[in-house]
Amino acid sequence: MIQSLPGRTLVALDYQFPIALLDAPLFYVFGLTAIGAGAHVEAAADWSPGPGSLVFDRYIYTGLEVLFVISAGEGVFPLLLGTSVRIDSQLSAPFNWATDIRPYVAFSTDSFSGVGLRRGADLVPLYIRAP
Repeated sequence: MIQSLPGRTLVALDYQFPIALLDAPLFYVFGLTAIGAGAHVEAAADWSPGPGSLVFDRYIYTGLEVLFVISAGEGVFPLLLGTSVRIDSQLSAPFNWATDIRPYVAFSTDSFSGVGLRRGADLVPLYIRAP
């Protein structure tokens, strides 16, 4: 799908919060140092400088995730487990469990970044794409 206007913006509301700060050994040099969670709602829009030229995409993306901060020796890395849901804001198609809900695993501190900015079936993130 081709972008219809010269600019594209992602509108997002993310809320992330801590659940526990820990110092729990797992095995060998690995340990669990923190647990957190987050929720997000995102939508993308095309725009141009002219009046009345803001067009929102048909889909809104929302989801929940849990964050585990794993220590490995002196370093740490975040492990995110989450689910993203695609909602048709125009209600033109029924909700499809197989294509509209996608679980994901990420090794990042910002897994919500860029979910709604991509266009076209080939560029939709894997956790939103139909099998």
